[in-house]
Amino acid sequence: MSGILNGPARRECSPASLLEWQPLAIIGIYILLSVLLMLNHEPWRDEAQAWFIARDSLDWASLFREMGYEGTPAMWHILIRPLARLGLPITAMAVLSALTALSTVLLILRYAPFSNVEKALLVFGYYLLYEYSILARSYCLTVFFLFLTAAVYGSRFKKPAVYAFSILLLANTTLYGFIIAFILFCFYWLEFFFVEKRGLNSVPWRFVLIASAGFAAVVWQVWPPADLAPPSIHAGQPPSLIRRVFTLKTLDKIPNSLISAFLPIPEPQIHFWNTKTAFLMPFDRPRIAYLSRLEIMTALMTVVRPALTFAPVLISLLPFLRKRFVLLLYLALSFGLIAFYILVYEAGIRHQGFIFMVFVFCLWIGEHYGRSSRNAADASRWEVCRTAVRRGAVPLLFFFPFVAGLFGCYFDLKYDFSTGRRAGEYLVRNKLVDGNTLVASYPSNYACSVLPYLGTSRKLYFLENRDMRGHMTWNTEYLANRRLSVREVMKRIDEGAARTGCSSVLFITNSAIRDRDFLEEYEEVFSPPIAVKKDEMFHVYRKIRMQEGKP
Repeated sequence: MSGILNGPARRECSPASLLEWQPLAIIGIYILLSVLLMLNHEPWRDEAQAWFIARDSLDWASLFREMGYEGTPAMWHILIRPLARLGLPITAMAVLSALTALSTVLLILRYAPFSNVEKALLVFGYYLLYEYSILARSYCLTVFFLFLTAAVYGSRFKKPAVYAFSILLLANTTLYGFIIAFILFCFYWLEFFFVEKRGLNSVPWRFVLIASAGFAAVVWQVWPPADLAPPSIHAGQPPSLIRRVFTLKTLDKIPNSLISAFLPIPEPQIHFWNTKTAFLMPFDRPRIAYLSRLEIMTALMTVVRPALTFAPVLISLLPFLRKRFVLLLYLALSFGLIAFYILVYEAGIRHQGFIFMVFVFCLWIGEHYGRSSRNAADASRWEVCRTAVRRGAVPLLFFFPFVAGLFGCYFDLKYDFSTGRRAGEYLVRNKLVDGNTLVASYPSNYACSVLPYLGTSRKLYFLENRDMRGHMTWNTEYLANRRLSVREVMKRIDEGAARTGCSSVLFITNSAIRDRDFLEEYEEVFSPPIAVKKDEMFHVYRKIRMQEGKP
């Protein structure tokens, strides 16, 4: 081999020992922090949504049918289904997420070619300690199998079936895992034919069959149903699966994604989640003589925002400048993810953080590639440059998520992430809900985070569907009923009470209702404290006329 790979001289990554005191200290501290955060974190609606899909799906066929609406493969739902069907509390899902994250940490400590300082910064960063661990979502699986793929990457040509199986598992975690896995599959063949210089007679057909089966399984699971409500509606956009109209605002998703990936430091406030300090803007009000420190900081952020956007990205390219194949792979993975954000769905840091994850992945596998230098003098200069990058740029890029992790842990420990658990436990503790109580909800997808604490088999009366449910199906029925007036809400609650024959009614919503007619029939029994998720600060109302025996 020549050029991209440096043949026999390339560096081999030897597994590190987990029995040394530094890895043991990292593992111990990580477990303690994870347990503390897990016990104090309140699941929000997206966590509860997956739990109730797994619980309420009558069979495997109905579970897989739901994946077309969810837009994700079913691996996470398959893993949590036994826990939910056994009647375990939703905490069991949090334990599974934390154990998956711990497995990812063990992979990093054992196999990643980073220094102990870099490993510590990465492990205790925002993504691995908080976003892909404490928030129990399928993203923890994507990160685990991404780094598992990195761990077996060195033997991709010697053991193609093992590498293909890791790609299959990665693809079946999330759509982001699918995008990453498919690009890795394409680059495997690019390297196979043009770098390794192998011919058609040596094609590893097991690799082809295994990986292709994984991709086909994903397409089968997430193929959009005819009545799908596209994910764009959650961002207030027209209901279209693929964005067809592009504006300057559309292009703003690129710097937004890059800042989320490399500078995820949130605003220092209670509602920190999905915010970025780099996006703070000056207050929109007349100029005054005195500016607070916050206003000065936001004005400064506006000036330096372009630098904050592209400087970390340019720095992230430095480790790959003389490893052209890895550089091309890193760019392809990043552009593939950004294209998805632009064309299909851009939500929050939890999605955009995968750009940072593929950066770590490429750093990891880059150690299997030699420099492409042509002479000894050039090689010597590059070695000095590589050492400087390793000791400076990489720890710097790992440091910013580490700082963001401190913010996330602090605010999640200090405040409720969602008031769902507090509301549910309050209702049960004060005996406001029993077998004869209709618990109606609107917007119902938000109220899913209250449901885990009302009993293992209880369901809510979703006003959008006029049905007893545990999770929302993102179909055209939801799309047509997601804007209900107070009068329509009251009407549908009465219909549900009459249909079920319940003797009492509770209504859960995420905003205070000031309508006079509503307050004549309902009294507020639970008013929420402040929470990280502003749209999950739940108000609970009880129908008083029914309680008094009035018609």
